[in-house]
Amino acid sequence: IVDAVIGLEILLKPADADELNFRVALNYAFLGPPECRRQRFDEIRDIQKLRNKIVHGSTRHRGPEAEERLGKAAEAAMNALRDALKRFITDPSLQGNKPLDAEFWLKRLFDQKE
Repeated sequence: IVDAVIGLEILLKPADADELNFRVALNYAFLGPPECRRQRFDEIRDIQKLRNKIVHGSTRHRGPEAEERLGKAAEAAMNALRDALKRFITDPSLQGNKPLDAEFWLKRLFDQKE
């Protein structure tokens, strides 16, 4: 989970560091089709919340239920990272050193040229 979320943060981090978790989730959501964006946003937010609990030691990881939850979250985080990497590798508009800031998305939302 920690490694996958770090990878997602590196790929999807905004140009400014304010509200990192929100912006990473929002950027990940917008990499997908419109009908899946809310689901993608919620999935990454849930993964980030669990990751933060793990990193900051505010969750207990004992018993079969906890192991199953962590396993599912780790798999979801790795799948999200694979999905984001695939988009960055195959989508020419995402290649290069471009921050995924508000201007990046506004140009796509309002169909303006980069």
